[in-house]
Amino acid sequence: MKKTAWRQLGVLWFLINALPSLAEARIFQSFHEVVTQIEPSVVHIQSKERPLRPANGTDPYAWFFQSQPPQNSTSFPLGTGFLIQPAGYCVTSFQIVDGLQHLEIITTQKKRYAAEYVGGDRQSDLALLRIKDAKGLRTLDFADSDRVRAGDPVLGFGFPLGFKPMVTSGMIAARGQVMGAGPFDAHLMLDLPTHPGNLGGPLVDTRGRVIGLLAAPGGNLARLGFALPSRVMQRLIQDLIRDGKLSRPWLGLVARNLPSLDSVAELYDPSIRAGVLVDNLIVEGPAARASLQVGDLILSLGEQKIQNISDLQDFLRKSKPGQRVQAKVFRRRAGQVNIPIQLGEIPGAQDLPQERDLY
Repeated sequence: MKKTAWRQLGVLWFLINALPSLAEARIFQSFHEVVTQIEPSVVHIQSKERPLRPANGTDPYAWFFQSQPPQNSTSFPLGTGFLIQPAGYCVTSFQIVDGLQHLEIITTQKKRYAAEYVGGDRQSDLALLRIKDAKGLRTLDFADSDRVRAGDPVLGFGFPLGFKPMVTSGMIAARGQVMGAGPFDAHLMLDLPTHPGNLGGPLVDTRGRVIGLLAAPGGNLARLGFALPSRVMQRLIQDLIRDGKLSRPWLGLVARNLPSLDSVAELYDPSIRAGVLVDNLIVEGPAARASLQVGDLILSLGEQKIQNISDLQDFLRKSKPGQRVQAKVFRRRAGQVNIPIQLGEIPGAQDLPQERDLY
């Protein structure tokens, strides 16, 4: 009997001490406090104009109700946005406001504000709106997206139809995903889907700080989600507030990652282990004017080593039009060559060839 009693006491002692640890280890936990902190800064965006939606499923009304708004509708739901500093500015998805002039923002307190389009960027799927009378509105703070790690828990917010905000939870699946949306695509990949219910809404960490904009780069809506990192987003917002447009650098070349190292050693030099191949040049582009040639291997630009396309994208994100840099390239039958290049400003999409690897 004594042994049985001691055994029971031992089990009881283990459970008492283990329960707090088990509670802390639960995967599912409540984020109610974060939700109540964020919701007042999440807004619904609508328009008196009937939007001309692309055939990629970005219409929240069609997504929820599998039909189009009635013909006699006087307002049309567009999607979600969120309020930031400076006061009066609202961030959203470019594709939900593209081409519309009469925009209206509705808060969770059902207050309505006329909004004007400041500017946007199709490649990153970001648009900036400005509210004309923004007194007393709560805004969100940004966190540094460079500190985000794969596996970190995140919350995504949407306010698609103006009834009530919605929240989804998930985690960072991967960082720096190349989606084929151009040289400035460095979206976070999420395990929660981006859809018309949350497109344009904020992605926040468990402290309620914005780490991304829920976006669909290139118009892609899939089972996985994507978010424009806050570090990139803030840089774009600053340019839009200052200039009303984005001024982006480019080299005017088509670039590819290196083929197999065996073929590189055969065609170039056995010592070359990384670099980006110049596959084509735009006539009168910055690289062509600087005398780069098709077949050159770009090894570095300025102080930054270029080992792959991601490095090239990162260099362009940090640079400005007009900036002069020294390019180190490896050229067949000439070896390493240093070439000065002045970055140009990327032309409008209508003036560019349909080439996804154009930088």
